[in-house]
Amino acid sequence: MASVQEEVGVRGAAPGAFAIEPDYCIVVDVDHAKTPDSKPYEAKTELGQGVVITRGPNMNVKFTETIREIAVTQKIKHQISVEPGGNSGTNARAIQISRIGVATAIFGLPLRYMHGPQEVASLEDIESAAHLLKAAVIAGSVL
Repeated sequence: MASVQEEVGVRGAAPGAFAIEPDYCIVVDVDHAKTPDSKPYEAKTELGQGVVITRGPNMNVKFTETIREIAVTQKIKHQISVEPGGNSGTNARAIQISRIGVATAIFGLPLRYMHGPQEVASLEDIESAAHLLKAAVIAGSVL
């Protein structure tokens, strides 16, 4: 599903997930990447180092670990990020708690200068996300 209005209350993801009632969901969103002026406690991901696989309360542990194992096995460039709070700033939570619950994972695309007039992303990171998404879907029968 593609959804809208994540920035203003996940208005598309919640009813979409309710209607579709998925077994699994991989949310693909952007992730704050380090910039030359980042503070050490700010952005943790690096531009050009691959798709970000996020761990935390909004992500199903087994599903996320299976995806990480797929990335390692298939040598898909990736990095790990931790989102310790109950809300990742993505559509994940709205989908995760839909109906009886949905096993959810998050892929982040490292992005510099988010919400600015000139955002910067790496095509290599976008390609790694696409490869991992494809591999995870193909492996779906064994998840």
